[in-house]
Amino acid sequence: MTTFYGLPGAEAFWHWTTLVHFLLVALAGGTAFYTAVLGIRRPDAVRGLAWLALAFIVLDLFMLWAESPARFRFSHVWLFLSFEPASAIWWGAWGLATSALMLLLLALGLGPARLWAGLLALSSSVVLAYPGYALAANAARPLWDHLLLAFFPASGLLLALAVLVWLRPAEEAAPWLQVA
Repeated sequence: MTTFYGLPGAEAFWHWTTLVHFLLVALAGGTAFYTAVLGIRRPDAVRGLAWLALAFIVLDLFMLWAESPARFRFSHVWLFLSFEPASAIWWGAWGLATSALMLLLLALGLGPARLWAGLLALSSSVVLAYPGYALAANAARPLWDHLLLAFFPASGLLLALAVLVWLRPAEEAAPWLQVA
């Protein structure tokens, strides 16, 4: 058995693919949240940003599929058919699925855009909080586990904003930051 610090049962169970997953969740959740804010303010200007956020979600789901030892059994579908609100992974799965649906509706211009953007603001907030919630569930780290609940959403929003400013002019990526 592989052990960490020579303690039984303390082996590493997360690998580099989990770090990439958390990075993509931060990008997906942050970009989806900015899409929601833009969709509430200017619903007609949201399509490109919605496609970008949806692409981050698809990349994240592909990363999760590729790193799973059960990738060809498709056994993770049960997350979408279960009701487990005490599970951080359940919140992440449903947050990503709901955000993807709202982003698709916004990107295709179907239905009431402001309503979809409002629901996207809620679901993307769940996506942003999910990694911190998953890590805060570790009671063995009492000093910093609750800080992760705030750290991950904040870092996800900052990371997504940095990528959006890098990809687009600042006035398009973050119109709420404009100085009048």
